[in-house]
Amino acid sequence: KENTQSFAEAHALDLDWYYCYFSKIIHFFEKNFSKKMIIKNVEVSINNHQKKIKGKKNFYENILYFIQRVPKNSNNAFISHTYLPFFQEKKLELIFNQIPNYYNTSYYKNDLPINTELRKRYSNLLISKDKNLENFIYSNIFNFIPKSFLENFKYNLKMSKSNSFPKNPNFIFTSSLNFFDEIFKVYAACQMKNNSSIFIGQHGNNYFSKIHNNYLPEFNYATKFLSWGYESSRFKNVIGLFNFTTLKKNVIKKSLSRKKIVIFFDFLSTVSDNLFYNPQEIRMSLSRIEKFLISLKKEIKDNIVLRINNSFYKKIYGLTYSNYFKNFEVEIDDGEKDSSKLLKQAKLCVFNYDSTGFLENTCNNLPSIMLLGKNYLNFINDDFEKKYKNLINNKLIFLEGHQLANHINDIWNEVDIWWESKAVQDSLNRFNYQFNERGNSKSLKLISSIIKKNL
Repeated sequence: KENTQSFAEAHALDLDWYYCYFSKIIHFFEKNFSKKMIIKNVEVSINNHQKKIKGKKNFYENILYFIQRVPKNSNNAFISHTYLPFFQEKKLELIFNQIPNYYNTSYYKNDLPINTELRKRYSNLLISKDKNLENFIYSNIFNFIPKSFLENFKYNLKMSKSNSFPKNPNFIFTSSLNFFDEIFKVYAACQMKNNSSIFIGQHGNNYFSKIHNNYLPEFNYATKFLSWGYESSRFKNVIGLFNFTTLKKNVIKKSLSRKKIVIFFDFLSTVSDNLFYNPQEIRMSLSRIEKFLISLKKEIKDNIVLRINNSFYKKIYGLTYSNYFKNFEVEIDDGEKDSSKLLKQAKLCVFNYDSTGFLENTCNNLPSIMLLGKNYLNFINDDFEKKYKNLINNKLIFLEGHQLANHINDIWNEVDIWWESKAVQDSLNRFNYQFNERGNSKSLKLISSIIKKNL
């Protein structure tokens, strides 16, 4: 694969890659078994539902690209992709006396072919005759390691020294580039080696609440991890701030024209990304929604919009899940339009997973409910169990589709009254307290003071 992002996507949805991986395991450990298989020739396009790309770059994008290429002051800070709204991020740069920066590695392309001889040579240095897990990894690591770490590494190193970055930054602050941006990661690693401070911000839900996120590496390598409100002795490097995405964001006004129930779906995945993954989760998740739709009154069901995404248009074990809901006679949004347009139409939002959108909506006081699996609390850290049970008790989380439908059938004509009730608002305030705080006029200065204090 090209890089860590395509590697992660292959791990989740590329069945050819997945089968290849397991065939390596079977071959290495010399397992003998036979199974009759009927394989149909099916032509599958994994990109059959990508967003249309405009032929010409936007005028403003060209200006920003020019800014990106201008040589930086050597000791400028590097602030980018923080999850703050665009203009709030630019204001933060101005607070640090920086010329606003624009960074986008999509302009950098390098596609060297796979060097099989090089990979084989490296593999031979590690091969051992012992049949154990460690030697399986040694024998195959160069079969699966992304090109960004091998064939393309020299190019990425070169570009990390380009004008896109200050040469000797006072500090680095990002909330997402540390995941999949290969050039940035090389740059950040080199700067950390030179003792530059790096601040990583929270960029979504499930931090701190879900057990499998307790061991994320950014909690350790960051100078400070800036959360959306959470602090604990369990995470000594974490400083609680506010939900970056909601700072100065216009709150959608409630009006009688909002009539839709928008149901948001997570990306589908066929494989485990944590120790608590259930291989039947796709089926169970869609089954909950099916039971919900069946139990909903028809006049309410007519207002349903299902917001799906790219993964529903890819074949998973021969199934294309975008077809799953076609017989339910509801509107399907394919994920192309900006979600903010849907929110303006939404009388109520339902999230079919523990979503960042739920955190944003509750910060902005938009009526929202989560529909989760009945075993979901098994995945939650002990100090969050009370928060989630509180939402369940106040009908903000449901674990069964038909129960959610019965609740919406009861409140449909008075959704806003239910949402503004003291019980619901108190429940939301307890849930968001020191976990999902809303920003205010002093929030940017708070970020700047924390950064300055920890340089």
